Amino acid sequence: MIPTFWSHLRAFNLVERYPPTPQLSHVWASHGPAMALVPWLGRGEVYVNKSLEIRKEMGDVCAQGQSLHYMGDVLFAGAKYDECISACREAVRLLERTGDFWERNMA
Repeated sequence: MIPTFWSHLRAFNLVERYPPTPQLSHVWASHGPAMALVPWLGRGEVYVNKSLEIRKEMGDVCAQGQSLHYMGDVLFAGAKYDECISACREAVRLLERTGDFWERNMA
């Protein structure tokens, strides 16, 4: 687990050197569930929200669904069940619309 976490943080530090990109939004989104393992839930929520904002600006609906799914993971870990259900429902709606059924099933 430690080498995987180190690799995640390395990618995180690398992509933050550049302007907002799909890669940055992906790393920020995946930082949420990683922080849920520590647990550092507040930080997880902040970075998933940052990811969601980039993805909205880029108009990437499928990626927005992924961010919402990951937000649901963080909220679930923090026992914020009503918010978790809301985020996951929106994730499912967006992911069905874009045809990403694997991610939808996870959400």
